[in-house]
Amino acid sequence: MGACTDYRRYMVANKQEAEKQFMADQCQSAYEDGNNYSGCIGVMPNGVNWVSEVFPSALDAERHITTNHEKWEPAMGAEFADDAGDTCGFSIGGWCSS
Repeated sequence: MGACTDYRRYMVANKQEAEKQFMADQCQSAYEDGNNYSGCIGVMPNGVNWVSEVFPSALDAERHITTNHEKWEPAMGAEFADDAGDTCGFSIGGWCSS
């Protein structure tokens, strides 16, 4: 079986809110795309494993997730900053079986 990456970006105040929104998106994905080899976040186990590093951009956060996430594991979440270095959002996702 293969795998695809799938991410969601959240521009919210904290990790807890990002994780709450991700859980809702994950349920919606399981309903719309299926939860069996869809290549979407609905196939991932529930939960988010957070990275402690803050990345300079959403793309850098997603590159880190792509490199370090394992298929069949809960999603990985990473914080990213704006040009001033202030936290501005969160990327959550990883490898999904397809």
